[in-house]
Amino acid sequence: MKQKNTSLFVFGIVAIVLGFALKSYVVEPFTVPTGSMEPTIKTGKMVLVNKVFVRPFKNRDVVAFFFTDRKGERYVKRIVGVPGDSVYITDGFYAMEKKIPFTAVYPIPQKGETIFLDASNLPFYRRIIENYEKIPVNVLTTGKMFVNYKEVNTYTFKQGYYFVQGDNTENSTDSRNWGLIPDDLIFGKWLITLF
Repeated sequence: MKQKNTSLFVFGIVAIVLGFALKSYVVEPFTVPTGSMEPTIKTGKMVLVNKVFVRPFKNRDVVAFFFTDRKGERYVKRIVGVPGDSVYITDGFYAMEKKIPFTAVYPIPQKGETIFLDASNLPFYRRIIENYEKIPVNVLTTGKMFVNYKEVNTYTFKQGYYFVQGDNTENSTDSRNWGLIPDDLIFGKWLITLF
């Protein structure tokens, strides 16, 4: 009887360790909090996210990511722009296709890409430089720009970025509202909706 209890205890410990390892490194379940991905994924559904062999991401992939840091809120959205693509601004709205007339175009940075900065595109890039690259940006009233306390007119990005959007475009807060998402905050690809 004592050997049976010991075996059950060891089995339980092994199951817990394997479960933790699976969740940490292979797959992760979580509940989708909003209806932004409807009809693909309904509000409150439990999804399983594949965390292994998911890179490189491509357009149309549904990915799970942290919004601000590795402890922040988790979201699921569809990638509609990858590093090297361009974002077009049409009538004050972001678009991924070149629509005529468009008022501005912004390249989505690739890792190691250097982008020219000026007063017209700094608002688009400033958030990701400050929040994700962790580099301070200052602009003087004279228009001079300082990145990491040095006067510059270019910036070389440390990682690639993605433009993500919910399938329910009329009811989705996404890159059209808060900009690009860095590669290091994407932790997996949608595998299946469980229930």
